[in-house]
Amino acid sequence: MSTIIIENGFEISIYRDHLPPHVHLRKAGEEVRIRLDTIEIYRQPYMNKKDLKNALSLVAKYKKDLTKKWREING
Repeated sequence: MSTIIIENGFEISIYRDHLPPHVHLRKAGEEVRIRLDTIEIYRQPYMNKKDLKNALSLVAKYKKDLTKKWREING
């Protein structure tokens, strides 16, 4: 696991992982996984609605950089 971005209480991490390209976001002990290609929730979220909305916005904001980093880590 590699933490890529810490912003607004969120930690955005990328694992050496499987397709589809996605990131893991954590905040206050809650987690959500978001796909990088569609900026949609990938796995059942364990996060309140306000934080989910902010998490999606954060991934959209950094989509290009996160996608590049995912490819560096996962080939």
